Amino acid sequence: MKKALASLALYASWCGNYDILAYAENNDVELTETTQALDSAPASTEENLSDTPNALDVLGIPGLSPSSKTPKAPAKSKPDYKKLVEPIVHASPCSKHDYRDRGVAPTSYSIGLAATFAHSYCRLKKNPNWAMGKKNGPPRRDGLTHYEVTTSGEWQDALVKTYTLITGMGMRESSGDIHAGRDLSANNTSDETAETGAFQFSKDSMPAHPDLKDLYTEYRTYPDLCSPEDWQFEGKPKIAKVNPNAKFTDFTRQCPRFSAEYAATAARTVREHFGTLNRKEAEMPESCHHMYSEIAQAVEKAGCE
Repeated sequence: MKKALASLALYASWCGNYDILAYAENNDVELTETTQALDSAPASTEENLSDTPNALDVLGIPGLSPSSKTPKAPAKSKPDYKKLVEPIVHASPCSKHDYRDRGVAPTSYSIGLAATFAHSYCRLKKNPNWAMGKKNGPPRRDGLTHYEVTTSGEWQDALVKTYTLITGMGMRESSGDIHAGRDLSANNTSDETAETGAFQFSKDSMPAHPDLKDLYTEYRTYPDLCSPEDWQFEGKPKIAKVNPNAKFTDFTRQCPRFSAEYAATAARTVREHFGTLNRKEAEMPESCHHMYSEIAQAVEKAGCE
């Protein structure tokens, strides 16, 4: 039984199925056991899981397979999400919210995050299997569950609540500064462990969920998606060029759209990575929930590329 559950958890960790993850956890199956299940499977298992419809037969679970999220080339002309969201952001009380000990968010942070939400909305409209739009998962992984915020089960509702959460998280972590470097008082200084950017995450969070690696691969493959112009920070130097070969800590700051989507995914899959979420210090203003809901309606009306 434990071996079968370990296999189920392995499948769930790849495709983001929180029902299976929760069931496995309730039966005391840790992800270390899923690693053992993978190690004992045929050498081709990992490749088969992403490429073959019945790949999980090798783990004794026929007929199940995770969805593929192979990076695809972006449209020839990028949608102008910034133009779409700007009037909504300026009119919303969310952009004027006074965060505890942090003040009002920089306009560029509010607009950049709103434009990234529009991008994520279109991403999930094409493929709703991304973790940032999933229903509630286990509280030790899912920031929304930890905050006792329930999703309706629809990806649109989950995405709005996820972005409301990371809006407050970014303000608490860095006051909304996409250029923020690592904490100079911390000892985690390597590219694997140093936390940088507006949301202060590190590369060693990536193994927690396959979506995190998929996002990193996608943005490095297509750096034009980074859209740093949407996030031009007041009084800060303009990001002239995104280097897809830059080390993780630098790429995170050069590519703010990646940073936001990564944070949205990590907040739902590895919330223990963020002390701000663990201590419930990130605010979730109702006004921001309303703003993202309005942006979702505007994107739906305008259409995706």
